[in-house]
Amino acid sequence: EFHRAYSVEIPIFRIPNWVDPGHLNEVRASGFRQERGWGEGTSVAYIPSAGSEIKGKRYVFELVRRLSSATGAGFRFFLSGPIPDDLRHEFEKSGLGGKVYAPGALPWADNLGCVKACDLGISPSLADNYSMAIVEGMAAGIPFVAFDTGGIGELIRNGEDGWIVPYLDVEALVAKAIEIVTDTNCLQVLGKGAAERMALRLNAEAVLSLYQAMFEQLACPKEIKH
Repeated sequence: EFHRAYSVEIPIFRIPNWVDPGHLNEVRASGFRQERGWGEGTSVAYIPSAGSEIKGKRYVFELVRRLSSATGAGFRFFLSGPIPDDLRHEFEKSGLGGKVYAPGALPWADNLGCVKACDLGISPSLADNYSMAIVEGMAAGIPFVAFDTGGIGELIRNGEDGWIVPYLDVEALVAKAIEIVTDTNCLQVLGKGAAERMALRLNAEAVLSLYQAMFEQLACPKEIKH
């Protein structure tokens, strides 16, 4: 993508974002589900940065509306990040406010605790590179359904740890979310696969070796192949 956008010929090194798995594991799941009376039979979906235009804010209300009415799914929602007044207004006027937990901007650990209390992640992001929200969610055993955009396709493998749907296909996003949540075995398999995949991705030695290879190559510029 860099070479497509720029004419300069310089070496490209692809090193994935990293977060300390030990730090992730120290965070405990939030109790917001119990506090809001969302008991057994209720599935909670996590929508990252729900108020951000580039992360798909225009689709959030419709996702909540459609999934809330899905037979047998019993969806509720955790929306992370600041939520603009117009989106809050839509939830209130539609009567969906009680199905949404949107505490606004939270400290990192508090936000991750809320993520860990969810069952499924849904990302309607319009553009992304290598989403840390998805990385952290999958590391916590949360499978994701997302639009096929940017580097998200490098994170999720269909049917193994989540699902990628065609870009901007809201119907497919909704259908796949319902399919996963209403199949307990599928949800468990995908969640286990997500945690295992991120455990490999976040292996410190593997990431360190990529940095080491980059520094070694840059230290010997004559060996760089353009």
